Amino acid sequence: MSTILTHTTLILIIVLVPSVLAFWGIWRVRRLKGTVSPVADKILRPAGYSLSLKIEEMTDGLIHRIALPLALFVLSLSPIMIFSDTIVRLNLPGLVGVLGGCFVALIASVVISAITFRSYFNSLSNHSLGLRGEWLVAEKLSFLLKDGFRVYHDFPLKDLAKEANIDHIVVGPTGVFAIETKMRRKHRKVQGNRESHQVEYDGNTLQYPSFEDRHGINQALANAKYLERFIRKETDLAIPVVPILILPGWYVVQKFPSKLQVVSHKVAPDRIKKHRNHLPPDQQKKVCRSVERECRDVVV
Repeated sequence: MSTILTHTTLILIIVLVPSVLAFWGIWRVRRLKGTVSPVADKILRPAGYSLSLKIEEMTDGLIHRIALPLALFVLSLSPIMIFSDTIVRLNLPGLVGVLGGCFVALIASVVISAITFRSYFNSLSNHSLGLRGEWLVAEKLSFLLKDGFRVYHDFPLKDLAKEANIDHIVVGPTGVFAIETKMRRKHRKVQGNRESHQVEYDGNTLQYPSFEDRHGINQALANAKYLERFIRKETDLAIPVVPILILPGWYVVQKFPSKLQVVSHKVAPDRIKKHRNHLPPDQQKKVCRSVERECRDVVV
């Protein structure tokens, strides 16, 4: 009996101590989030603001993802730890049954843990890659400021999905531009070949070196239409919005003229400055005021 109590106490310590610490940490974080900032002003959304919120939310939930596999792992071994003396005295069929059940439970806990962590780290890696891409594009677009352009980031699409947004909006003498950024990985084995850097846009699909798809095309076009409707609603101006899809790190060849411009991050500022549209200064101000109202919602 004393051995059983000792093993039970050990299991409770292994399971309860990390769980208590995890929930205490979560409670502390939420309590701090409930405090009030000393500054009442709101700032413009930075580049990648929505993605940074997703990453923060995933990081906050990491403790839960660790606690569950740990609990499953310990519980799968608990019968052996608690009833070890009794199990030793079992006949062969009974011993095989108990150990077999514990082994199945152990394998199940390992599989669940592997699936959970793989899904978590894949999502985290993709969000982090996308965030770095938006930072990179934002830096390139900042060069337009000296030419009289205004640049806004992470414009929220409040009428659509909760986390939907336009990555970047540029307003200036050559018009209004809705920009979508898509980071696509390259295969390490062909990283040094020039062909591995090239993407061809035929007006319908994006043709990468080893595959083709339309990832980002429909979203960029839909974002431009949304922004056109928003500007018309807020300013009574019918201003065409130019959709741009930026693929950082890729050399883009656009074979045929299209409403959608697909470019790399390096040439995007020049494409915007050389666009043929003309937007008068008074219309630029109206558009900037309406866009800025939507983007200035970040509490310091």
